[in-house]
Amino acid sequence: MSSGVLMMGLDRDFENALLSTLLELSIEAVVCVDEHQNIILFNHRAMQVFGYTCDEVVGRPMDMLMPEEYRAVHRQKMQAFIACDSAAPDMQQRTEVVGLRGNGEQFPAETSVSKAHINGTVLVISILQDITEHKLAHEKLAHQASYDALTSLPNRVLLNDRLEHAFERARRDKNRVAVLFLDLDRFKNVNDSLGYAVGDKLLVEVSERLVSRLREEDTIGRLIGDEFLIIMEGLSKAEDAGVLAHKLADSFAEPFIIEGHELYMSTSIGISIFPDDGERKSALISHADVAMFQANKDDKNSYRFYLNELTSAAVERARMESALRRALKQNELIVYYQPQVSLQSGEIIGAEALIRWQHPEMGMVSPAKFIPLAEECGLIVPIGEWVLRTACAQMATWKKRGFALKLVAVNIAGAQITRIDLVDLVATVLAETGLEPQCLELEITEGFVMGDPRHAIRLLHELKNLGVVLAIDDFGTGHSSLAYLKQFPIDKLKIDQAFVRNVTHDSQDDAIVRAIITLGHALELKVIAEGIETLEQQDFLRSERCNEGQGYYYGRPVTAEALEQLLR
Repeated sequence: MSSGVLMMGLDRDFENALLSTLLELSIEAVVCVDEHQNIILFNHRAMQVFGYTCDEVVGRPMDMLMPEEYRAVHRQKMQAFIACDSAAPDMQQRTEVVGLRGNGEQFPAETSVSKAHINGTVLVISILQDITEHKLAHEKLAHQASYDALTSLPNRVLLNDRLEHAFERARRDKNRVAVLFLDLDRFKNVNDSLGYAVGDKLLVEVSERLVSRLREEDTIGRLIGDEFLIIMEGLSKAEDAGVLAHKLADSFAEPFIIEGHELYMSTSIGISIFPDDGERKSALISHADVAMFQANKDDKNSYRFYLNELTSAAVERARMESALRRALKQNELIVYYQPQVSLQSGEIIGAEALIRWQHPEMGMVSPAKFIPLAEECGLIVPIGEWVLRTACAQMATWKKRGFALKLVAVNIAGAQITRIDLVDLVATVLAETGLEPQCLELEITEGFVMGDPRHAIRLLHELKNLGVVLAIDDFGTGHSSLAYLKQFPIDKLKIDQAFVRNVTHDSQDDAIVRAIITLGHALELKVIAEGIETLEQQDFLRSERCNEGQGYYYGRPVTAEALEQLLR
């Protein structure tokens, strides 16, 4: 038995050689000192960690391995440890210390100290590990948790913490805090036209320019995308925040030069004041967001203060519109697909692309709530373009993977119809996605077509020349003129669900649906009925020779992945 280690059948020389080898192979630094705290053993790992050879340290005080300011305390602790009869618990536990390398560099380390009595001599053995990389990794993780990876500005987590502390100081000092919500105007255009790499570099330069305009005591952070938040403390009057906002807006007068591109940008800034506009972080940020949205609507590159007199309905509308704009930028929108089936065979032959909004806090927002809002504020155009691109790309993928779908149907909103570049947009999307034109069906509502039939005829002919399938949506709800209808180069009529809902229960709806089907066939058009929910409705439509059907009876709108399961 030697030092508590069982060495069976080994002679003393072999045992010593083995222990010496194990000591040298240790991945931890081992330093042994005598009762005078002078080093008597310094293993290979210790030489690597401290940058000394054995000859340079053996016989010298152990405290040479630590910075000057720690040596006196260390000597006292070691002396007490050596003198006591039992081991001191705080010395045996792993403790974080600061080491000193031979080149003068300080480094963090963890050490544990043990005492041994050998041949009447007291020895102290320190086992030490350099934790520089561990500390750096920990600090990196802590930094990532609190700072934005792209701009190195505080992120939302750290901003919330600093806001809370700012409010506490404001309560104590009886002054104000301004919260400035800053959004770049038309930033999405940069990403779309020049790519995300240019957009990221622009965000970095924007953040640097904004920081240069702030006071030392101000805090700026990046919330998400092109949105920044600024915390301005120690205000005696709210107007001081307006002065800063004006400086920030003026900083955009000079262009940003990114990869040879001269980019003229502008910003919209909203301001809320603590405690005037609220005392909760979420309320102040939300109010500044609403004010920013108002600034964006009124005049680019401007700022607005939050107004308490706004009605709750107006605030909610502004908040929803701002959230919808953010949803488009932050990929919160999703395309769902509802199956369209052949009423004769029952096979799924197509799918209608339907927009959905998955908000991080509100959950799934009903299209009935945000589509009218998108139409009112003009967002329906970029949203519609995004749906078109997404649906065409998905359909092209399905075709490549051998799924039997014939086409994907996409709704074209009235605001899109008035765009002079709609035909070019459709042609571009088809070319970019590689989708064959006959695999895309464009659904245009009867009301918009009949609003300006002469324009509609020209537009529909141009779209038809691309080879796409054209359908009149919600047929029967408008005031179609048969004289115009026969001039439209359409392929399909879609019966509105308002008429389908009561077939077999309402003789008038039966007659209307029957008439639409007859009219469609007379014009050599296919007819599809939407809103089918029961077997009776399906049987009625099938008996009237309606070509296709769509509705909950066949399936609710689902994700692309879920539709694939239905197609397998």
